[in-house]
Amino acid sequence: MGGKKIVQLTVEDNLNTYRVSVYNSGDPIAEDELDKIWYSFYKSSKKRKNEDFHFGLGLPIVKAIQKRLGRECGVVNEHGGVRFWFDVDK
Repeated sequence: MGGKKIVQLTVEDNLNTYRVSVYNSGDPIAEDELDKIWYSFYKSSKKRKNEDFHFGLGLPIVKAIQKRLGRECGVVNEHGGVRFWFDVDK
């Protein structure tokens, strides 16, 4: 726990969109929870134990905005961390 955390913001230039991604180092999200994190008020069992002040609304809000705009968003586990991403129009 006391190790150095890394947060990295990346913007990728695609044909008609930019893909904005945020990588943060740490434990991966369990594969069986990757689709659940987009539900309102969902918190993984690990988060429930460690952080009581989060409400589980940020990712569902991002997904709702992206859906309304006809754009994509997602999450992938990467070596040493997790990357969240969303697309925006140029």
